[in-house]
Amino acid sequence: MAYDLRLSKDSDLQELMRISAQARARYKTIPSLAHVADIPALSADRFQVCRVVVAVDQSSDEIIGFAASRLLDGLLYLDNVSVDPRASGNGIGTALLSSVVAYARDIPVQGVS
Repeated sequence: MAYDLRLSKDSDLQELMRISAQARARYKTIPSLAHVADIPALSADRFQVCRVVVAVDQSSDEIIGFAASRLLDGLLYLDNVSVDPRASGNGIGTALLSSVVAYARDIPVQGVS
């Protein structure tokens, strides 16, 4: 699967919340983590306080994952990483995490938490 990374736009919000909900729903199949599926998806307010990098499928132009991070106490706090379940296993989460680490080096901060 070919994809590109970019910063999110305001128009991405509904897709980000959809992916957040779908990613949480996957926990229903893991008994010890099933309660996570009942936690509401990330809210618009949560995304608005974060720097959000999205992965976009090159063939469909659909958002297939995101990493949300924000500055907190001198660190870059990784708030959430989610990948559309249909796109799992393609290295998207790894690429999103790498983008957060690269940003932390660029700004710079003491570390990523």
